[in-house]
Amino acid sequence: MTRPRAIGYCRVSTEEQALRGLSLDAQERKIRGHAQAHDLELVEVVREQVSGGKPFAGRCGGQRILNQLAKNRGTWLIVVDFDRLCRDTRDALAQWDTCDTLGAVLCSIQQGVRSTDPVSKCFYSMLMCFAELERAKASERTRRALADRWEQGKCAEVHLPFGYDLEDVVEGVGWLTPNARELATLGRMLELAEQGNGWTAIARALNEEDRPTKAGSTWFPASLKRTLQRVQQGEDKLRCDAAQALLIERGETA
Repeated sequence: MTRPRAIGYCRVSTEEQALRGLSLDAQERKIRGHAQAHDLELVEVVREQVSGGKPFAGRCGGQRILNQLAKNRGTWLIVVDFDRLCRDTRDALAQWDTCDTLGAVLCSIQQGVRSTDPVSKCFYSMLMCFAELERAKASERTRRALADRWEQGKCAEVHLPFGYDLEDVVEGVGWLTPNARELATLGRMLELAEQGNGWTAIARALNEEDRPTKAGSTWFPASLKRTLQRVQQGEDKLRCDAAQALLIERGETA
């Protein structure tokens, strides 16, 4: 008798998750053990590092899996936990329905749920609602923590904005101090934008003027857009500091 085919899917979104027992290797070991215990032919394990908020069908691994499920009806799709598949409720239900349409079996090891009956779908819907809620709460906690630190003049190294340096760093958090050269670059960005230049033209001008990014590399329209929008949407003080730094650099003010 032919054994049912199975495909495993492993996902992590950050290095922090990898350190919390959700590493790709740990997930793959559990998937292989589950497939062996249920006499499934595990033909492939797809591994990705991508945000759970990105639609499953829009990921490289997700597209590969959906193509395989469409070609081979009855294939199992195994994940360690449903939140490895996705964290958006609508996308989660869409993938459940897709598996149902393709005759595939969606299986979570952690929850012990398979997409084989209406009760399981109801349970799955509730799980994904809570997963989406937790993702939203985590984002809000991060936003508030960053805002509180910014008000105190503090910032984490991983969130250091262009225009500032950190001093007295302890456990990755330090005091914000102005970086005159970077603030002058921000001032030049604003000046060029006010003159009606587009992202590409502004990036070209900064590169020609030897005004590198924080990492010391070349500006590209995408990175420039993120930085400039943060300045344009930020506090008036930041824009004033940037304009003042540019004037000082040019020797137009004391």
